[in-house]
Amino acid sequence: MLKKFDRFVRLSSNWCMGLGVILILASLAMTFIDIISSKCFNLPVSGSIELTGLSQAIIIASATAATQLSRQHIRVEILTQRLPEVIRAILNSFISLVLFCIFIWIILQLIANGLETQKVGQYTSDLHLPIQIVIYLTALMLVPGCFVFLLEFLQSAREAGKR
Repeated sequence: MLKKFDRFVRLSSNWCMGLGVILILASLAMTFIDIISSKCFNLPVSGSIELTGLSQAIIIASATAATQLSRQHIRVEILTQRLPEVIRAILNSFISLVLFCIFIWIILQLIANGLETQKVGQYTSDLHLPIQIVIYLTALMLVPGCFVFLLEFLQSAREAGKR
């Protein structure tokens, strides 16, 4: 059962990372076009800075799960590397559970913020895009991160139980 969940977590995190890569490339292309059109033709692309800024939140959120899966987040293991493996596994499972809860809380806060923004009717200044779309997409991109921390919790708990 854990293998199927692992496969699902990797698939969903890769999907989100792929969307993040597409957004990065689109932001680069938009910035390039904006610079060329501004400098050569004196015609800046309207809203390019706005779109680039909004897409950055989604890009960062889309990379969290894949980065955690590939162990590329910064970890300080000076204190834990000398601990027995059982204690390390228990500590890792506790940390993963806490991070899972934090991600759930962040997602719920984003959804609440999106609902409030939608109720108020807040839009961007240049392009008049509804801001709640970005907030909801950011929350959605963080869901695979929750799955990663849940998977790490289950794996660490299983390791601790075996010892």
